[in-house]
Amino acid sequence: HFVYRYGVLYLTTRENVKDWRDPTGIAAIRPPAGSPLAQAWEEPSQIEAINMPLDKALQLLTQRLAIGVDLSGLPPESRVMPVTKNLRDLPLRHVLGLILDNLNLRAEARGGDTIAILPPKPSIP
Repeated sequence: HFVYRYGVLYLTTRENVKDWRDPTGIAAIRPPAGSPLAQAWEEPSQIEAINMPLDKALQLLTQRLAIGVDLSGLPPESRVMPVTKNLRDLPLRHVLGLILDNLNLRAEARGGDTIAILPPKPSIP
């Protein structure tokens, strides 16, 4: 089965399609209208990274945008997890979703100009 997630097609199982919930939190983010984050959210973005530490990859991704990325909620070892992506012309929200999904991390908007990167939510038994 194919499913559209974060701006790309995934090949996955029927069970995964049926039970999937966005673990990154990207789908739930609604930037405040007129905010720097709202302006950047749909902006075509690109990243070319091969085993680049997460903090450097996010800095590269957002350097020309008027938004910040807050990694203070992550343990130090998570801030340098390797990112390998070659993405072009996808909205910022999709690029972030693809990066965070691979690393099992999530995001939350903080005000209208910052994205906080956080560990996954604990699963409820």
